[in-house]
Amino acid sequence: MATRTDPATADDVSPNLVPLLDVMFLLLLFFLFGADMGRREQEVVRLPTATRVGTCLSHQERERLTINVYHRYANEVICDAYAGHAACREPSHWLTGIRGTDFRSAARLGACLKTEAAKFPDPLVKGLSGRRVRIRADATAPTGLVRQAMAACAYAGICRVDCSAVYVPPQERD
Repeated sequence: MATRTDPATADDVSPNLVPLLDVMFLLLLFFLFGADMGRREQEVVRLPTATRVGTCLSHQERERLTINVYHRYANEVICDAYAGHAACREPSHWLTGIRGTDFRSAARLGACLKTEAAKFPDPLVKGLSGRRVRIRADATAPTGLVRQAMAACAYAGICRVDCSAVYVPPQERD
């Protein structure tokens, strides 16, 4: 015969949520501090399209420095021209950055590139650098910013400069 428990003596079976909340808080902290809090090396950029593709060796990719010319308000503030995929000509909306650091002047960009160029001296030509640079510019970016980045590379002695684009296969073109 089964024994019957008195309702007055039954234990409270409600779950204790405090340890669960402690664990969730610790997981939240772990993911917040473990995540990359800085900007990525490659900013959000709408690249122009290209009709041909060049190849790049993987060992060259590791020593390549990426310069991003991007619209600073791509995700933060609505810029009507940029949102409509038109050319935004507001100079304050555009930034040039390397590894999450923005350079508002050509002199600061040139100084940074000079430091980067010194890390890879060209063994054959004195004054030149073996550093490879990729310039990733938004398709609607002012061309003056790209020219400014190229001029800063030349000033620093970097002559191996590539510009990024998105390859569109012939069957997918307009």
